[in-house]
Amino acid sequence: MDETPIFTGIRINTSKVGAKDAVIKEFGELQNVPWCSDGFYADKSKISGNHPYHLAGLFLFSGAVRNVNRIGFEY
Repeated sequence: MDETPIFTGIRINTSKVGAKDAVIKEFGELQNVPWCSDGFYADKSKISGNHPYHLAGLFLFSGAVRNVNRIGFEY
């Protein structure tokens, strides 16, 4: 069985002061998504929608379609 981690996309809520630092401290270094400065790949086994940081709005789950308008495309 393949043990490759499954990743999900998240966006840091930059309107919350200290959100990026808090999320990185909690989950470790995150890999940037190339097309979105506040978008990251996160290990899905370590992050969930029930996490207090998600419930407080520090980060949100973000699929590719949500970021399309951030790179200049209209849909």
